[in-house]
Amino acid sequence: MTPQGKGDLPSSRYRIATGTAEVCAVTVRPVAGFQGDRDRDRFFAEGVERRATVWFARAPESGRVVPVTVEVPTDTMTVLVHTVGVKAGL
Repeated sequence: MTPQGKGDLPSSRYRIATGTAEVCAVTVRPVAGFQGDRDRDRFFAEGVERRATVWFARAPESGRVVPVTVEVPTDTMTVLVHTVGVKAGL
């Protein structure tokens, strides 16, 4: 994970936070437990690095800094994951 500075999260009904967020680039490189003969175009092919971007912001209810959006580009689409809630005490 590498810090990429700050970014702006526009208002969205799909996530819990808006405003300024810390942005990080994430590199995923499977090294064990993946089939070596798998199609290298698959997302989790052994030895193939994939990248994602994660936005961290404070959850309004708890004030905890949490990942509020994760963006994972693939060869055919971009997958977005949004945090919609944070449970206290976990």
